[in-house]
Amino acid sequence: MELFSAEANSLQSMVGEWLKKPDHEVEATFGKGGRVDSSTFMAVAQRLRSKGYRAAAPEDMLTIVTPEHVRITLSSLAVITQYCADDDLATKPFRAMFKDRATADSKVDLEDYETRIKACSERPMVRDDAVVKRLLETWAEQRKGFRMIRRWSFEADGLRIDMSIVRATKKDPTGTYKWQRRF
Repeated sequence: MELFSAEANSLQSMVGEWLKKPDHEVEATFGKGGRVDSSTFMAVAQRLRSKGYRAAAPEDMLTIVTPEHVRITLSSLAVITQYCADDDLATKPFRAMFKDRATADSKVDLEDYETRIKACSERPMVRDDAVVKRLLETWAEQRKGFRMIRRWSFEADGLRIDMSIVRATKKDPTGTYKWQRRF
């Protein structure tokens, strides 16, 4: 893989920050606009298995994103189905986190390889965090973006590769969600 020097420098800087800061995540997406066809998806999964990566059972999640960069995650189809029926988050088990770009220049596009690499800052939030409490109190009025995810994870040698199928709320041309109040 050959990179331009600006791309290589940006990647080195991103990985250096990631190594120093445990709340950072580095992620790569592949394909035009982060999309690949089903045959490519299956070929990559098969290749990972042939290289000794252990596959975990698929996981279903619904992530709910707010304009303030709070991400709520519901796991399991039963919980997701119930939430979609009643729009009541307060009675469901969930995880919350603040997730935003790690820095202003936290993404690198490798156009020759149809790959985007980005760094995010993630801070877990507890249910009784003041921000989470305020969200729950005004949940019906909150603007939300939704992402239904089925994720397959493969692990080997301290590395985890997640492959996901995602259906999401539509975005405007700037990449901002077209916010909704309900699923």
